[in-house]
Amino acid sequence: MVANLATPPSISLREIYRHHRQVKGKPRERLVLYSLRLLLGPDFTVRRIPAREQRTSPEHVPDIRVLHRSRPICEIEVTGLDIPWSMLKLKGWIFVLPSKVRYARKHGREYVLCIFNDAEYPTGEWLLWMPGNELAAHAELARLADLKWEGQTVHGVREKFYMLPKRAFRDGKAGEGLVSLAHYLKWLAGLEKSPDMWALENFMADGGIIER
Repeated sequence: MVANLATPPSISLREIYRHHRQVKGKPRERLVLYSLRLLLGPDFTVRRIPAREQRTSPEHVPDIRVLHRSRPICEIEVTGLDIPWSMLKLKGWIFVLPSKVRYARKHGREYVLCIFNDAEYPTGEWLLWMPGNELAAHAELARLADLKWEGQTVHGVREKFYMLPKRAFRDGKAGEGLVSLAHYLKWLAGLEKSPDMWALENFMADGGIIER
């Protein structure tokens, strides 16, 4: 009997996601995690959220949890792409899953969505981020304006996304996005002025240290 060489091998979506997680997801996540440990210092704990907690929760639980002196201050979701911004078909837009928006609505500023672009690393705009309260607000604007995308992803899965403007995310060349994220986390811990230069607290604070 001659084997049918034209028959493609059977590959499950679970295997595809596992491969993508190993090759792309984990390196992005670890780079952000260990970089934040260096930038934030010993008073902060930056650690992975256990896979079991992510897997068993009905919510889209993020990847990283940040604590200041044992007090939880923020959770960080790290997602990404590997196409230069200039080569995207829909330039100027970031696609965000509704499940991440729902989590952002619940946790507000204590949630951060990071967009890691492999193709821009290390000298381009490789890390963009947005706090959860702003993410929820922009997603609501997208809903009202019907800025949604639905279709089949490269993994063969049909998904729905909110389309958010790239310009609304914090960005910066090289490591500036990472540095501004660390500043935001220090602000959540009460150690820095607000990252919003027009925030009232920046004009009222004595010496720039805000106690929370």
